[in-house]
Amino acid sequence: RRRELYDDGGALKKRIAESNKSAGKFKTFLGIAFLYLCVEIGVGMVSGSLALMADAFHMVSDVVAIWMGYYIARLAANKRDRSQTYGWKRAEVVGALANACFLLAVCLMISLEAIEKLCGLGEHNEDDLKKNA
Repeated sequence: RRRELYDDGGALKKRIAESNKSAGKFKTFLGIAFLYLCVEIGVGMVSGSLALMADAFHMVSDVVAIWMGYYIARLAANKRDRSQTYGWKRAEVVGALANACFLLAVCLMISLEAIEKLCGLGEHNEDDLKKNA
């Protein structure tokens, strides 16, 4: 009876193979996103473009989210044991929750900044406005 409880009919090998394939895709995309981030920072600094620098720092949040997905995909491939009968497969759900909370926090921060600027509550520095116009 105990053997039947731990026999998964080959599902574990399939799950590990899928997790490794997913981790490989994350690794490739993480490399591309990080390269794009570095190019944006470099070109933004050389050209003095505030828009490129802002987008580069936005890419930091994307790279962190991709890295977290990669790490979670690798973690989900761990085998189950007596104390963790589901293994680490549920780590993907927790990782998605953490990523969603991070994105909501960024969205709230941007919304508050936009409301502050629309209502005119921020600091007004005329020299900076004239310089950047």
